[in-house]
Amino acid sequence: MNGIIDIQEVREHLRHSLKQSRLEIGLRILDVAEYLGMTPSAYSYYESGRSVPTIDSLIKLAALYNKGFDELLGSQEILLKNMQYNRYNAEMLYVMEKASDYQTSYQKKLENLTNDALRHWLEEELEQLSATQVQQLRLMWEILKLKEPSGVPSPHNSADYVGSD
Repeated sequence: MNGIIDIQEVREHLRHSLKQSRLEIGLRILDVAEYLGMTPSAYSYYESGRSVPTIDSLIKLAALYNKGFDELLGSQEILLKNMQYNRYNAEMLYVMEKASDYQTSYQKKLENLTNDALRHWLEEELEQLSATQVQQLRLMWEILKLKEPSGVPSPHNSADYVGSD
């Protein structure tokens, strides 16, 4: 389910709900078919899921079974699933926006630092990292070097960067 109502799920719920409702009040397929003015085989298609009732038939079935459309169609469950999916998407969007904000904030901070200040800041940050985080940082550094725009000094060519001898 991708935030859109799953029609197959609705059909399956309706099929099950129609049969269960009929059995609960002790009616036969023939009885319900006569009430709707159709053949028993046409009604049995509703309960088997091969066909769905028209709106008129759905209204009559809801009245016969004394149930609301949401009960017959399972829309409450579907709405809850959609709400959970939408909440997840909203949380992910928030996290992505925050990550972008942090990235922008750090880029601005780094632009304002002199190389000495940058070196000091990096040394403090690196002391707090685990070995795994240092490996991840090295990998990110290699990726950044691949994306290095022309005209920007390479850390291999500048004595102003941390780690240069």
